[in-house]
Amino acid sequence: MKKSKTPSEFRKKLDKLHKEVGPICVEIDGGNDSGCYNVYANNKPLEDSELESQIYDLIADNSEYGSFAGDYSVSGRYDYNIEDGTFYASGTEYTSENRDLRLNLPIEVPKYLWFSEMDINFSGDEGGCDCTVRLIVKNGPISEDHLLVQEDIGEKLSKEIEIAINHFEESVEYISDNVSFSISDFSEKDSETLKINLHKISVVVSVASDIEAPSISVE
Repeated sequence: MKKSKTPSEFRKKLDKLHKEVGPICVEIDGGNDSGCYNVYANNKPLEDSELESQIYDLIADNSEYGSFAGDYSVSGRYDYNIEDGTFYASGTEYTSENRDLRLNLPIEVPKYLWFSEMDINFSGDEGGCDCTVRLIVKNGPISEDHLLVQEDIGEKLSKEIEIAINHFEESVEYISDNVSFSISDFSEKDSETLKINLHKISVVVSVASDIEAPSISVE
């Protein structure tokens, strides 16, 4: 008959703490190269600094999150199970992924304005998008009308993209994209106007998933 393993002094301390004070857990919160582990007993910070340090080291050294290096964030906890002397993880992990924000936004420029290219920079977050438009002129001056048209297009795009973000099925973390159109990409809307449609921009979304970190046993 196989003999049961004698509990270590560390586990005996944890079992005693669990029975006399209450459930033990280590809350984790971090990501993107920073974060913290906080040790609690019965939902209160553990006062025994030596035991707190032992628990902290056990989780920090054996958790897959370690020093929280990587492009993700996590919010969760490790709960101690007195029955088998094991800490079990639960909570939510968030990772960043690129998505196409599908659009169909018309851009119009008066035909009398001379330019060779249109450059649009997009930046922002879930609260909105800032669109900076530049009409690039390789030969000739930039007129006041160029500046006014750039500003008008930028404001219209910003408003429409904000609406699209609010209706997007995923949570947008931030926007950082750049789109360029050559004048040859434009078509005639009428005798006085050139037009083109903006069909998409790239956004970064936050994707949530349940923590699947392995359990950590107390030796």
